[in-house]
Amino acid sequence: MTLLLALACTDKGSLELIDSGDTDAVSCEEVLVAWSFDEGDEGWDSDETDDGFDDPWDYGETDCHSGDACWSTGLDGEYGDCEAGALVSPVIDLSPCAERAGEVELAFFHTYQMEDMSSDTWWDGATVQVSGDGGETWDDVDPSEAYTGTITGNFSECEDDSSYDGQQGWSGIGDGWDEVTIELEPEALTSQFQVRFWFVSDRAATEAGWTIDDVEVRL
Repeated sequence: MTLLLALACTDKGSLELIDSGDTDAVSCEEVLVAWSFDEGDEGWDSDETDDGFDDPWDYGETDCHSGDACWSTGLDGEYGDCEAGALVSPVIDLSPCAERAGEVELAFFHTYQMEDMSSDTWWDGATVQVSGDGGETWDDVDPSEAYTGTITGNFSECEDDSSYDGQQGWSGIGDGWDEVTIELEPEALTSQFQVRFWFVSDRAATEAGWTIDDVEVRL
């Protein structure tokens, strides 16, 4: 650690050293991070989010935005019925960016194909949430690519209802690989930042799923 020292006059005219702080403080630019997933899962993990539902996420080789490997709910074919799981990032210290709210954004590429709407109902869906307390609580976000609508699946034949029911999210058929950006609010710019990609399917009808690649936090 390097300390910056300065000279100051005392009341009696003598000089004394003043510690003016640590010149090695980490800047916002130094904590920004990007995950391409080309060399491995890079510390990301997934788990089911509701009792009685299976975790649909897998890491591996598929049709990715870049490289050969990424995360998908349909890595080995279509996702299954009654699945509810979240792909979660490692904890990232974004506290050096706390004074730069409005400049820091989350960006990622995704492609999706889910059970399409019928009777004005989106059966399966996907959404993004962020946390500033290490995953204790999760906050909804306002993505640059607007959500399709409200997910209201038919969970009557699943073991339990999904906590996703009634959540805003993407559903139906997307337009191929799209980049999504999300402006991070001050509440997210902490030492315990995380992001999660949350997916759910109901009791019947499946599709190719949701695939995530090239995630980054940037200015």
